[in-house]
Amino acid sequence: MLAEREALQQDTDKMMSWIRETEKQLKAPLKVRLKSEDLQNQLDKARELQTDITEHEAPLEKILMNTEEILTQTQSPVKAELKNKMDGEQTFVFVSFSKLMLCKFQISKRINMQNCPGGEKGILAPTYQIVASVTIL
Repeated sequence: MLAEREALQQDTDKMMSWIRETEKQLKAPLKVRLKSEDLQNQLDKARELQTDITEHEAPLEKILMNTEEILTQTQSPVKAELKNKMDGEQTFVFVSFSKLMLCKFQISKRINMQNCPGGEKGILAPTYQIVASVTIL
């Protein structure tokens, strides 16, 4: 049981670190450039971010399921203390990840506009800053 709790804690710590790093990337200011290669780079980075967020969905679900399983197996004397600690971390991870999923959706909308005939060039650059200020801050 101790090994399972330690593994869960490591997984949770990794997820929290990834979330914080991703939030930093979203908050970083971007330079708006209208050259086609710059726009393509921005588009590629947005797609990479979307993929990265999607790839973290399954590990998040695993963390949440393992938390429930460990709490079910834990005996009463330590259960309340462990539950409080895990609830705080899980709430942070779940809420932060939900915000990143919203960000992913908003970036996706911008990418789709970029790919449409007549889509506005340069619209992707301010997307990160808009999303970061609304979603992350």
